Amino acid sequence: MTQSVRVRLALWHTAIVAVLLLALTISAYRFIEDTTARRFDEYLEETAAAFRIEFVAQRYQTATDFAAAAAALTEFEFRDLDIGVMDLSGQVVAIATAPGESQTTGDEVLQPFDATALSRIVAHKHLDAPEFVTLPDRRGGVRTCILPVDIDGRSNVIIVARPLSNQRAMLESVRTVLFLVFPTALVLAAIGGYLLARQSLSPVIAMTEHASRIGTTTLHERLPVPNAYDEYGQLATVINGLLSRVESAFEHQRRFMADASHELRTPISIVRGEADIALAMAERPPEEYREALSVVRAEARRLSRIVHDLFLLARADA
Repeated sequence: MTQSVRVRLALWHTAIVAVLLLALTISAYRFIEDTTARRFDEYLEETAAAFRIEFVAQRYQTATDFAAAAAALTEFEFRDLDIGVMDLSGQVVAIATAPGESQTTGDEVLQPFDATALSRIVAHKHLDAPEFVTLPDRRGGVRTCILPVDIDGRSNVIIVARPLSNQRAMLESVRTVLFLVFPTALVLAAIGGYLLARQSLSPVIAMTEHASRIGTTTLHERLPVPNAYDEYGQLATVINGLLSRVESAFEHQRRFMADASHELRTPISIVRGEADIALAMAERPPEEYREALSVVRAEARRLSRIVHDLFLLARADA
């Protein structure tokens, strides 16, 4: 099966397309993954920055950080976001894990983010820019943005967290689609490559079929040349030239055989005639026998010269 040029071309085409598709698929998935992660972080940072503005505004109108945080939390209701405020020691000031609800004690468990892990991060880092961390949980992780905020010398951090479950589900859907598209595209590429190879090699197949019908009696036939400027046309032109030379050689051989037959026929006829005359009578004078033998010898020499000339011509052709 692989001895067919069409099959080999289709296999090579499929292999090249498979490499390109694989590279394109991996690149597309990485691009989607990176873009999604970047936009995810941008969304968290923008939300944290907006909440910081509201928290600062409320702090100048209230007496404590808790009151300011609680008031600011009532203004931010997000279905999939948890927002909180912590001091630099890692103690929770206020959090909201559901729209419109706040929790005020550090003993409460932050959902979905881990208060203990965040406390260690806040307590051991000098934050002067947004910090992004991914905290593990049973749903695939929580992406958290930690944004510092300073009010009259008091430093706190704003925490905005969002589960990664939706993002991971979306990426899983993308992987599923790519997993289904890749083999489908590969099968279509294989079929298309075979059809393309078959169409491309159809002139060669036509020339092969036409050339197989040319024999010694039809050497005058020539291969069709639809386009003399492409590779197939050049190949047909070369084969036609070869057929012309073969035809010329065969014609030369025919003429040579005809001439040789004509040259050999006369001395052979004379030899046979003299032999028949000499044997026709039982008794003949010795002179007649000698005369007949002289004729036979002369014609035999003539035959020897002709055979010698044929031998020389055969060696010259070789």
